Amino acid sequence: MELGMVGLGRMGAGMVRRLMRGGHACVVFDVNPAAIPPLEQDGATGAASIDAFVAKLTPPRAIWMMVPAAVVDATIDGLAPHLESGDILIEEARLQEPRVRDVVVVPATGAYGHSMASNYNAVPRPPVVFCRDGDARVVVRRETYEDLTSRDV
Repeated sequence: MELGMVGLGRMGAGMVRRLMRGGHACVVFDVNPAAIPPLEQDGATGAASIDAFVAKLTPPRAIWMMVPAAVVDATIDGLAPHLESGDILIEEARLQEPRVRDVVVVPATGAYGHSMASNYNAVPRPPVVFCRDGDARVVVRRETYEDLTSRDV
């Protein structure tokens, strides 16, 4: 399989190397030109611009973006004029380091959601919040440390 990777920081470059070890062909691009040659030495096809990057991929293209969250929209805007029906764009944005009181929204967690949550290492369960059309409703409140210790003897 051929895959294009935009964003060659530690995560993007590492993913490219693992994909190539698995036998996949990779075309790579980064706004930092110095990030490209090390991956070319490992066997990737480098591109110096978004135009060249997209042109080197065989349609239908699979493009993985591993860029900071702050530049996701600009990266998509740069790629979009070059994409065709059937192309796949995988968005994998790196979030900034979380701070106290930050909120992280996970649209779906499958089997690892609230129903399968535990208190391993005495970690309280997070709340469950349903969101729709800009409105949010708490349906399961956040567990507190008092909840965890309420049955202790």
